Amino acid sequence: MALSIRYVVILLFTLLLPVEVWGGIYVYVDEQGVSHYTNVPA
Repeated sequence: MALSIRYVVILLFTLLLPVEVWGGIYVYVDEQGVSHYTNVPA
């Protein structure tokens, strides 16, 4: 059950692509170091 990193990255991009197309997606990291995905620019 060894998934290649490239396959995982492609899968993530495929899942996130509609969000990117329809409203843009931005990533920001809060004070605890947790990544958040939002369609509002940080």
